[in-house]
Amino acid sequence: MRDHHQKQNNMEETTSPLPKDEVIRMLSFPEVIIDVTGGRKATRLEWRDADTYIFIKDDILQLRKSQDDPEVTHSLIVSMGDLVGTDWILV
Repeated sequence: MRDHHQKQNNMEETTSPLPKDEVIRMLSFPEVIIDVTGGRKATRLEWRDADTYIFIKDDILQLRKSQDDPEVTHSLIVSMGDLVGTDWILV
């Protein structure tokens, strides 16, 4: 039974794409959006780029893409994959 719980815990944690060598907890969209509405930034491991992230600007959920000018943001259209994804992390 202990091995089963260890496997579940390993599935919920992963190494961040950020330069830090730490294990972090992945979040669901509902979990991460609480932190984003509180002023934090978040990204998805699927995006494989910590410089592409979501945040709130002018009361609208925004996306900042790493390849864009730092001042350019996009309104995020949340996909079903974003809603059900459990690979969200705070940056």
